[in-house]
Amino acid sequence: MTFNRENNMENWDELKPEGNRKELYHKLSQKFKQDSSILIVGHEPYLSTLIGEVISEGNRVGTAGGLVVLKKAGLAKVRITSSSHQMIHGELSWLLTPKHMKKISK
Repeated sequence: MTFNRENNMENWDELKPEGNRKELYHKLSQKFKQDSSILIVGHEPYLSTLIGEVISEGNRVGTAGGLVVLKKAGLAKVRITSSSHQMIHGELSWLLTPKHMKKISK
């Protein structure tokens, strides 16, 4: 599930664990260009891999280079550093655990 600039919700089948990651990266590369940011909230098994692939050096689908664990109800911000037709590359700006989120909400 994603929100666009008008705060309208969009359902992306590519975000489901059984979704096609190549199609997901293609869709992300079309929607988000260099210096934009993506907020990712959710949990395993899929989103940690997604973050790892985007932030890893020389990333390719299926080769998560960095170990990132996005816990259930965690939140990550990834800044897009480059975008090609089939892939996005980025850096992890921050990662909040559910404990952080709870403290912020008080």
